[in-house]
Amino acid sequence: MNILNKLYKSNIINFIPNYFLRKLKKFFNYYFVEILIEKLPKNNYPRTITLEGQEKLIKNFNTKNYIPSISCPYLVQLLKLIFNKQSRGGWV
Repeated sequence: MNILNKLYKSNIINFIPNYFLRKLKKFFNYYFVEILIEKLPKNNYPRTITLEGQEKLIKNFNTKNYIPSISCPYLVQLLKLIFNKQSRGGWV
């Protein structure tokens, strides 16, 4: 296990293909590996929400063509197309 810990502490592990990493896991049957604390992130889920971002979201939310950043970019146009055809009596 000492060799495995040294391998994971080095940067060479980033260049080893996943196939060989799975074989190592199967051979050594390990679940936890010692790592350097300095390599761990300060926060597992960093917040990217800022006050300015929230104000921009509130300001743009009620606009006619607002598209959220996590949404499909052409979803609004597609829904408008579908519902405009539906209101005229025809369906897609």
